Amino acid sequence: TFSGGAGVVAADSLGDVGIDLARLAAPSLRRIKEVFPEWMEPANPLDLYPATERNGIQKVYPHCLETLLNDPGVDAIFLHMFGWFPLKALPGF
Repeated sequence: TFSGGAGVVAADSLGDVGIDLARLAAPSLRRIKEVFPEWMEPANPLDLYPATERNGIQKVYPHCLETLLNDPGVDAIFLHMFGWFPLKALPGF
């Protein structure tokens, strides 16, 4: 998500309807950590805001989305972005 608060609200809402968050594999967490600030450990739900402040949206979102799509424990991705964010800024969109 673009913010930690949005991730908590989304996770709670998903839990309310019986959908559990994926347990991210250790290799995925290590790869995601590459774009996170040193002081922040990635966890599910991913709060991408500090990472985007450090590395920019164009680097962080594709890096993390690719990692999640390749994680064997992830069946679906809920992606939260603000409406002003142009998808065309991401490679492949």
